[in-house]
Amino acid sequence: MEKAERIIEQSRSKLLGTKEKDSKSMQREERCLPVTSENEECPYGLCDGSGLIWVPEENGGYPCKCMELRNSEKRMSFACIPREFRNIKVNDFEVEAYREAESRQIAYTAKKVAIRYIEGFQELEAMGKGLYFYSKEKGSGKTMLMIAMGNALMRKHQKRVRFATLGDLLEEIRKTFDHSSVESYSDMLEEIKDVDVLLLDDIGAERATEWVNEVFYNILNRRMTAKKITFFTSNMKIEELPYHTRTIARIDKMAMPVKFPEESIRKKISQEENEEIMKFLMAEEE
Repeated sequence: MEKAERIIEQSRSKLLGTKEKDSKSMQREERCLPVTSENEECPYGLCDGSGLIWVPEENGGYPCKCMELRNSEKRMSFACIPREFRNIKVNDFEVEAYREAESRQIAYTAKKVAIRYIEGFQELEAMGKGLYFYSKEKGSGKTMLMIAMGNALMRKHQKRVRFATLGDLLEEIRKTFDHSSVESYSDMLEEIKDVDVLLLDDIGAERATEWVNEVFYNILNRRMTAKKITFFTSNMKIEELPYHTRTIARIDKMAMPVKFPEESIRKKISQEENEEIMKFLMAEEE
């Protein structure tokens, strides 16, 4: 079976570098990665694990290069990026993976926007402007590209990034109302407001109750006022979202819409996997 698993992984990497799963599947996975211990052995063998190289003659020291590695791991742990996406890059978004010419053109534009956004991040951050990825088709690559951008902003700009489906985030907030919760509602909102870059996946999929509208508005309003960057993915255009007008107005102000292809990459990945598995199963014994 090890060989079969290797074949599956190879077919995935041909397309997007990794398989994009739907949001419900992500919710069932353990998202956050373990943080490196402060006293863990230096991977470069240069320090005692403290991140500081001591120079007795100078009665001082200087940071070891393992310190940046530790900081990078901490940023990744905080970000709660799904394991399968933690190393994904914008260049892993394969435009040619789409079958239709129109889809490839739309995907090319989306990828170019992502690259230029990262290059010009400082100016866009000052404006508090994020991106809104949308298409009616599920599995079109929205989540993958959004997370790839989050990874790039962590690596290149050392930003604190946080990924969550809106449903998960609202559930975390709902738990603050339990008597056993150690975190208050206001503390949670303040924590969300302070994140440099918030990646909100699959908005508009949850039932838009009065409570959902109120809490989501409070999240967006605080982040908009603080000019914090928020990325969104959705299966709807901004104006089609099932929220109150004031909430929609804030999303419109906070993010530029970017259209995605109305074509599922996920289906193509599944077909590629099935073909590779069939070849494996039907292969003659060596």
